Amino acid sequence: MEFKDKVVFITGASSGIGKQLAVDFASRGAIVVGCGRSITRLKESLKEVRRNSPSSAMIGCDVSDAEQVRGMVA
Repeated sequence: MEFKDKVVFITGASSGIGKQLAVDFASRGAIVVGCGRSITRLKESLKEVRRNSPSSAMIGCDVSDAEQVRGMVA
């Protein structure tokens, strides 16, 4: 399936399944917006994602914290 120019939002994009989903969606043409708690690991994920999707972005956010989530989507 192709996701060219579709925006996908992925939580937990700094590692594990979330990171792999971000990389896979980017390889299919999606613009990936990911979030996670570890800024360092998000930067590493973003490098991989941007190989195929240069417009993608990562945001530091703990989704268990409602205030952080509100700030992220505001």
